[in-house]
Amino acid sequence: MADSQTTIASLRGLNSKLTLEITELRKKYAKVKAENIKLKQIIEENTKFKTRFEKQDRKNKTDIANLISKNTKLKSRVLKLEQKLPQNNEEKGNLIAKLDNTAFYKMNFDNTSEQIKDISNNISNPDIYQESIQYSESLICTISKSSENKEIKTISNKIRERNQEKKH
Repeated sequence: MADSQTTIASLRGLNSKLTLEITELRKKYAKVKAENIKLKQIIEENTKFKTRFEKQDRKNKTDIANLISKNTKLKSRVLKLEQKLPQNNEEKGNLIAKLDNTAFYKMNFDNTSEQIKDISNNISNPDIYQESIQYSESLICTISKSSENKEIKTISNKIRERNQEKKH
């Protein structure tokens, strides 16, 4: 009997020892389970972030491609405008020169016959001669001012058109 009692006592000791181990293992299991839950949440968040990142990356690439395309178009428009600018300046200069020449020749042509007729009158009537000179000077000023106004209007219109093109 003594043997069975020692066996029972040793089994009880072993049982309590195993019970303690089971309790410790259950605690460890609960910790591992909690960590697994946290890791699953982290994995889900990472997956969401990765999806959002990939979506944003695709959007950024399309936006960059669109911006590059727009930039290329704008560069070509600027290049065309820069090429037209010297032509416009030349045309403007030619136009001004033509207007000045036309006004000069018109005045000279109109006044030549009158000047020939009036040479003798000018000598005898110096007051009338002085008035005709003043009239000619005011006519020249008026013609040059009107050509300047036309030039200013055309340049203003071109600037407005360019500003409107920039807006669109």
